[in-house]
Amino acid sequence: MEKVEIREGLRVAMAAASVLNGYMQKSAPWTLLKKQDAESTARLHTIVGLLLNLLYLETALIEPFLPQLAKKILEQLNITQHCGIEAKFDIRIPANHKIGTAQPLIHAIQPEDIVEYRQRFGGKTTAAPAATVKGTGKQASKPAAEKTAAPKQPKQPKQPKQPKAAQPKSDAKPAAAPKSSKKALDDDESELDPRQVFERRCRAIKEAEAAGQTTYPHKFHVDMMLPEYCAKYAHVKEHVVLEEVVTVSGRLYSKRSSGSKLVFYDLVDQGAKIQIMADVSRSKQDFVALHRNLKRGDIVGVRGFPGRSKTGELSIFPEYIEVLTPCLHMLPTAHFGLKDAVCSLIICACDDTNMNRRLAIVIATLILL
Repeated sequence: MEKVEIREGLRVAMAAASVLNGYMQKSAPWTLLKKQDAESTARLHTIVGLLLNLLYLETALIEPFLPQLAKKILEQLNITQHCGIEAKFDIRIPANHKIGTAQPLIHAIQPEDIVEYRQRFGGKTTAAPAATVKGTGKQASKPAAEKTAAPKQPKQPKQPKQPKAAQPKSDAKPAAAPKSSKKALDDDESELDPRQVFERRCRAIKEAEAAGQTTYPHKFHVDMMLPEYCAKYAHVKEHVVLEEVVTVSGRLYSKRSSGSKLVFYDLVDQGAKIQIMADVSRSKQDFVALHRNLKRGDIVGVRGFPGRSKTGELSIFPEYIEVLTPCLHMLPTAHFGLKDAVCSLIICACDDTNMNRRLAIVIATLILL
């Protein structure tokens, strides 16, 4: 039982169902049904056949969690044998197979169902209904002991209010508590989906251009590439910052802040990586405004001092950072590869039905998100 990953199994089942639904919406077989040419008819048969076979595979994924729903799907597919999950996807439902009668898989919950579910699953915490007098339909009166109310306590006379001592008024308003800017420097897009991130970043670029800012600079001079930088300053010892100024460029792969005056980035280019250790004491720009707008994936130019941090990471301590190309899409946090069985099964299904390879990659990518 320790090796049973129930949550991961449910995630795979839901991801496969989402991909199945997305493929059906994208392929839109109902539009092909209206066309009468042979090419559209053949394409329609291919899409419907693939959808039915993927739905058959979905029954094997959801059966441990929703056995009754899986049973209904099998009945409508007119199949009695359960689908097994193999290393390679193959077409289990042959051509010219006759499916069963289509019926709603999940019915709406009616008011009488709610009463039944409350009785079955409500437990003993619900209050018992009041007793009624037989034949009258009226509630029975409570015993006299319960009816008798406690005698009211006499009201206490009100105490006269004491006059408040006059306090000198002051025009100075109390100082507001300083707001921490750590939240403003952190990446606040972690809870958004890729579409929302794209729309938000496009809107930010339009607002910057409307304000007269340059979002795509024409030129930025670079002294050396990152591989040269790593080779040249590999000898620098820990907690040492050189006095010379260099300029480099690359893509921001990670962002993490330590308070409101220190931000760390990973700058990557041509297979080499260094750390940007942005400190407010060295910056010649509006520190908070700059680092609030820097996002993972942006291509930036950096001018600063070479050095190595206390932890021994080769770094550059910037005095100036410029966004050369803003990234409009969300970068993946990590790369896991095609380790889910569903990904490989769907790709094999796409190959077997002569589908577009690009569509197969899109479907597999959706599962990994």
